[in-house]
Order: sequence, then structure tokens, then C-alpha cells
Amino acid sequence: MRFRWQYRGHESMEKAIASLRRRCPGFTMVQYTNAFQRSTDLYNRALDAVRANEEIIPGLVRVRWTVDDIPGELTEQLRRRVRGFKIATYRQAIGWVIYWHYLR
Repeated sequence: MRFRWQYRGHESMEKAIASLRRRCPGFTMVQYTNAFQRSTDLYNRALDAVRANEEIIPGLVRVRWTVDDIPGELTEQLRRRVRGFKIATYRQAIGWVIYWHYLR
């Protein structure tokens, strides 16, 4: 998210990866680059999925909700678009999209 909004120190892919390296040391540059690209793709696909299903957002905004309240079909839709993550990771990505784009 910091990269997406170009927060100071995250204005470019290189700076965002450098920040990731500082926060999670011990991996190769290829691993950092792959993780960054996969997570950015997951976030962008989650944003697309939520926008395509905006009718669920008003219900989530009205009540205090958690990621467990996110409809399973939305999570499954994202899982089909971007493979290789745990179900909890898909739900977290959707939760962050809802927070950053609909609740703030």
C-alpha cells in the first residue's frame, strides 16, 4: 500500500523492495523482487474483485466486521485469479482493499 500511494521511501519499485529488504532480511534479491511483484499483483487483483462486487461493501460498512465476514465467493474469485496464497492471505488482501478504498 505504501508503494501504491508513493509514501516517502516507497516512490519506486526499487525503493519499496529496499524497504522490504530492511524489514525482512535474509533473502536473495530475486526472492524480494518476486515477493514484491506477487503481492502487488494480489493487491491489484483484490481491488478489481472488490470493485466488481461493490454491492457487498455497504453491508460490511454498516456493521463491525472482520475478514471472516468477507463472502467466500469473493475470496474464491480472487484465489482463482491469483494462485499460490493461503486463504487467509486472500481475505486479508480483500480486507485491506475495503479499508483503504471504502472505509477511510
